[in-house]
Amino acid sequence: MKFLYVGVILGLFLGVGLTALYLTLNEREIPGLDETWIDEAIERAFDAVDNSFERV
Repeated sequence: MKFLYVGVILGLFLGVGLTALYLTLNEREIPGLDETWIDEAIERAFDAVDNSFERV
């Protein structure tokens, strides 16, 4: 079960990373997106990963 959680979390990071890479290479910006929102979302994701490893 632990591998399932790790796989889902890694899949989410991979999806976000590939999307960011695609947008960067095509020099597109998402209209109305504030960079602070992205930073907060990344911090929450890392906190969630840390909490999930502490439970296991």
